[in-house]
Amino acid sequence: YKHDYNEWNISDALVFPDGIELEGDGAMALDGNWLILERDTNGNLEGEVIIFFQDNGLWLYDTTLVNNGEFPQDFGRAIAIEDDHLFVSAQSFSQETSPGWIIHFQNINGNWQHQENIIVGEYSDGCGSDISYSNGYLMFNCPGWGGNSLAGAVMIYDYLDGEWQEVYYGECPHIGGNFSEYNEGCQDVSIY
Repeated sequence: YKHDYNEWNISDALVFPDGIELEGDGAMALDGNWLILERDTNGNLEGEVIIFFQDNGLWLYDTTLVNNGEFPQDFGRAIAIEDDHLFVSAQSFSQETSPGWIIHFQNINGNWQHQENIIVGEYSDGCGSDISYSNGYLMFNCPGWGGNSLAGAVMIYDYLDGEWQEVYYGECPHIGGNFSEYNEGCQDVSIY
């Protein structure tokens, strides 16, 4: 959409390969000329990430990153992008102790290549349900971290000595005094 003085008007439409359409409330990220969208595949929670590139004002399909069982389910649950670095979170819902995954891809010579995985927490921690990336720092939430004593945590990682390392850990206190697995604290994260 584009805002023309008093109203919003459709300025362009995304056309997916093979007529694929988005369903539900998938994650989305936008940075410069890149638009990244998550799409649940046939309701099986495997997920895929569809990448578009803007060229001369038109959004063109670039590629689809497909989860062929290499990553946990819910691939694309949250997405963050800056420049040529793309982060996609995933988590399996079939295992009680499944950690959250943040999967790093990098665009190298026009191809999105899997670089490494950051794996943290357990299933109930919900790590990676929201992620943000800016200026080389990766931030993600763990809204269920800490059980009944906390309303979650936020972690910041930096790429140091050839690997992603935690450089900050912050706990989120309960808001309003009521506890639920995903309390009000640490639901959304943003770093800039």
